[in-house]
Amino acid sequence: MKNIYCFITLLFFFNSCCFITSSKCILSEYSATFKIVDRVTERDLIFGQFKRYDLDSIKLFSLSGNDTIFYNLYGSSYTGSTQDSLMYSTFNYTRVSTVFVKLSSSDIDTLSLRYQIIDPKSCCEECSYPDLVSYNLNGVRNDGRFYTLFK
Repeated sequence: MKNIYCFITLLFFFNSCCFITSSKCILSEYSATFKIVDRVTERDLIFGQFKRYDLDSIKLFSLSGNDTIFYNLYGSSYTGSTQDSLMYSTFNYTRVSTVFVKLSSSDIDTLSLRYQIIDPKSCCEECSYPDLVSYNLNGVRNDGRFYTLFK
């Protein structure tokens, strides 16, 4: 009986070790913060005096078979060396690689994503985050805090 208690205690210890470690894991983060600017002037197209599109009218979606998956889009701000208005969205956990950006009824753009793997810790699942790769086949700028998409 004493051996069984020792075995159960050791089993619990090793399982809890993984349990404790995995609680410290970085969970996959599927969100990205970005802004859309004019390719030539780099003026913000969503916020400010030169805006061409209304944030509340913009729709983000992807296609999966016969299904259309919509993403929530929020306005946010960034305060660093300057203050800036940005957009924030959480993308699909199924790791879609193409998201359509409907700016108006006649203007739909394409945003390409790639998922970067974060080094998993022991007992963690694979962790990843989206990297915005291109916008209408144009490159994007990532300054480490947010992405700039050029239209």
